[in-house]
Amino acid sequence: DRRQSVSRQPSFTLSEWTDAQEDLLDVDAVPQTPVFEMGSDTRTEVDAATLTVTPVGLQERRGSNVSLTLDMCTPGCTEPYGYGAQLSPRDQSAQEYLRQGTHVLTPAMLHTRAMDDQSLQAEFYETPMNFVDPKEYNYPGLVRKNRYKTILPNTHSRVILKSHDEEDFLSTYINANYLKGYGDEDRAYIATQGPTVNTVGDFWRMVWQERSPIIVMITNLEEKNEKCAEYWPEDTVTHEGVEITVVTVTQEDDYSLRVFTLKCDGEERQLHHYWYTSWPDQKTPDKAPPLLELVQQVE
Repeated sequence: DRRQSVSRQPSFTLSEWTDAQEDLLDVDAVPQTPVFEMGSDTRTEVDAATLTVTPVGLQERRGSNVSLTLDMCTPGCTEPYGYGAQLSPRDQSAQEYLRQGTHVLTPAMLHTRAMDDQSLQAEFYETPMNFVDPKEYNYPGLVRKNRYKTILPNTHSRVILKSHDEEDFLSTYINANYLKGYGDEDRAYIATQGPTVNTVGDFWRMVWQERSPIIVMITNLEEKNEKCAEYWPEDTVTHEGVEITVVTVTQEDDYSLRVFTLKCDGEERQLHHYWYTSWPDQKTPDKAPPLLELVQQVE
């Protein structure tokens, strides 16, 4: 048997076990998200041929389709800068679900779950959709700060850039969110979009402000369209008062490692930049070991 995977980043990955030699799904050139109609097959045995797949366009998956979003009919956060921000009922509902629904799986339990497609699909659809209403960010000029108009940061956990004028929303804004770590470690990670030509300076401001020791990049610069601006220098460059200098470059089979020195206001720091270049567009990596090696190196 061989494993076949069809990924639709960042929603979820459909994996099937089959001994067939052709793909179960005929993937078109234009990426589409497979959405399964739950309840169409109640048998306990996994039969890939009985799964019903409804194609959904990329823009619809990113939140423009009301049928795919959890709509609580609320305005969301009323604090523009995140200080003392109140969660909207939608966000409160999602957090409440995650607090109650999260539990640790043993390896044996994980193996059992992975072989039960219907349970995995049911659990996926029980999870509240994460959708940020664009109306929550109705500020002039903000469109040039976002790579995609429908992928926006959550208001309650977004990174706030320090600025001399905190009344200027644009100078404090970056499309990035803090993420909790294992054991509820607060602000253990930051997830952010690939910088655009308009946000490279903001990106390095954030790296310096948050004292980030490591950057992990898992996209190529171009995949059909531009996915990320080349925000690092070949030698030395200065952005927003932060001087970035390349010290060493190490090329592995599936990723490269750059070591930078950052200088600002007389202070010097070191930064490691891991760039994983083997992640295919709109799919999952073909092999797990290189990705696991990257994770081990980052840890």
